[in-house]
Amino acid sequence: MATITIGIISDIHANLPALQAVLKKMGKTDYLICAGDIVGYNGEPLQAIDILKKRMTYAVAGNHDYTVSRPDQNAFSRELLDYNEFAAKALVRHRLILKRPENKKYFDFLQSLKPVNLFKIKNKTFLLVHGTPNDPLFEYFFVFENNVTTHDALTLEQWLKTGYNNSGPVDVLIMGHTHIPFVFKSEHGIVLNPGSVGQPRDGDPRASFAILKINNGEIEVSIQRVEYDIDRACEGINKLNLPKFLCSRLYKGK
Repeated sequence: MATITIGIISDIHANLPALQAVLKKMGKTDYLICAGDIVGYNGEPLQAIDILKKRMTYAVAGNHDYTVSRPDQNAFSRELLDYNEFAAKALVRHRLILKRPENKKYFDFLQSLKPVNLFKIKNKTFLLVHGTPNDPLFEYFFVFENNVTTHDALTLEQWLKTGYNNSGPVDVLIMGHTHIPFVFKSEHGIVLNPGSVGQPRDGDPRASFAILKINNGEIEVSIQRVEYDIDRACEGINKLNLPKFLCSRLYKGK
């Protein structure tokens, strides 16, 4: 039986050079899964959306995708209060771009993304969320340096057993949002966060992603990194007159 290769990405955040570098290193895959946050923070939201809407097999909305594509301006303004000043400024700028009549298809695409995606690949059940199964859009689940504590393990095991809203057991749970990669394996399945393509926060400035392979019913996962042109990413940030901090943090990976 042929090996199935799945690319997994999250938190692209409109960083086109990082996305291009990741897709180039990833090469040909049978599936491409995105755990949300295509937009926010960086300078090229339309270009990132354009690439991914053609390439993604399965995806969910991240909190930035959800907030920026709110149909009601008042709801958008209220939700901005939950973001730090740097994130909020980028979301305002991205919304102005997305709300131009000529960009309606991009806005509509973000609106079409759901917060939860439950699907099967080769008889393996996948649960895809941006945050956690408890709160698919906004809750963070941090694991640093792949150090899963006993308490963390119990939580992850429970999610593998119950899925989303007691949907049932899953073989693979994919989360994003923290911008920090990890892989957790147990007898019940695998939980992973591929880290961030467009704004890593684990101290490594290289773009992060995951490769998952299914071979004869066995699942293997690896976190991979790739360097990209941060100078070019900063050009996009500066072009939109976004805060300088959003550029400087890319060089530090924090």
